[in-house]
Amino acid sequence: MILFFCTASSTHGMGHLMRCRSLAMGCKERALSCGMIGPSLSWQNKNDRDLFDIWIARSSWRGDREEADSLCALAVQYGASFLVIDDYTPGEEFQKIVHNFSLPWLQFDYSGNVSLWGDYIVNASLGAHDLPYRAVIQNPAAKLFLGPDFALLRPEFRCTDVQKKGQNILVSFGGGDDRGAVLFVVQALLPVLSGEEQIYILSGAQNPRNTEIQRWISHNGRGRVEFFCNPPYVANLFTACRMAVLAGGTTTYEAACCKLPMILVSIAENQVRQARAWHNSGGARYLGSFPNVTKEAVQNAYMQLSQSSSYVDRICSALSCVDGGGAQRLAKIIDERSHDVHKPLTSRRVDNRTTSYASHDRA
Repeated sequence: MILFFCTASSTHGMGHLMRCRSLAMGCKERALSCGMIGPSLSWQNKNDRDLFDIWIARSSWRGDREEADSLCALAVQYGASFLVIDDYTPGEEFQKIVHNFSLPWLQFDYSGNVSLWGDYIVNASLGAHDLPYRAVIQNPAAKLFLGPDFALLRPEFRCTDVQKKGQNILVSFGGGDDRGAVLFVVQALLPVLSGEEQIYILSGAQNPRNTEIQRWISHNGRGRVEFFCNPPYVANLFTACRMAVLAGGTTTYEAACCKLPMILVSIAENQVRQARAWHNSGGARYLGSFPNVTKEAVQNAYMQLSQSSSYVDRICSALSCVDGGGAQRLAKIIDERSHDVHKPLTSRRVDNRTTSYASHDRA
């Protein structure tokens, strides 16, 4: 079994869970069984029951040692052959315990500035190659998988030649608490939209502001704003739009896969580096962190994307780095390594002056 250790909440959003679902689907295609440890049962959808053979909810964080001991015990109980950890909460003590457990594991990272003990480190951000990973990796046998080749997207976005068919504007700030950013952006855009354009809001069921948003739409946005909560097929919304206003999280890769120009407004610290990387690549306009962004800045970015076709063409060209195959690449690695768990894990001897870690390219 491939055992996933993940977080999801209205505070943390559902980006971690979305990534794990995508990777689990890739594992399932290789006939690998999967189990989930972490999110409460309220985060389950109907597909999760087929995707994960077990789902064990965790309560609040109990500390590095207790969480790591519990994870290792569950790995033994369910005969796990590989661990996937997608939670930025665990500290170094947690990682050392899991490392000493001698079961191969994959670890997601976004910053490159904390000690990392995993066997496989994944950071799909555009700017990941520039981060000082040599200084923070503590496992000399660790392998790095960096950049958008390893972005984990929902399968409907995989390897599709997506053609945008609509002229609408997508607004989404993840599946958790949008912190008020959705209505802020909608209120900024409505006065400058052309008559035929609509705003499509994509939200998650765990967003505590959903009722407030729907109430506002009924009074102020009828006929101009549509609200979608956990729709079964998200790609249809992307292809019905010509640009998106997003937070800078995992949804940016799906927008990139659809060649959808982005305006980014981060609502969490772990989105800032990625949003800046998209901006620096030319694939998006990053306006800053909410609530420090003005409505005028949103309007100006919208007008620039609306009035300059050459600017949009440059953005679309910069977005070609995402092909939707990240889950299959990582699942292949997991499959191959999970069959070796009966062999003792070994670490390479390295000279501290010449230590290097493999950064894997597309298979």
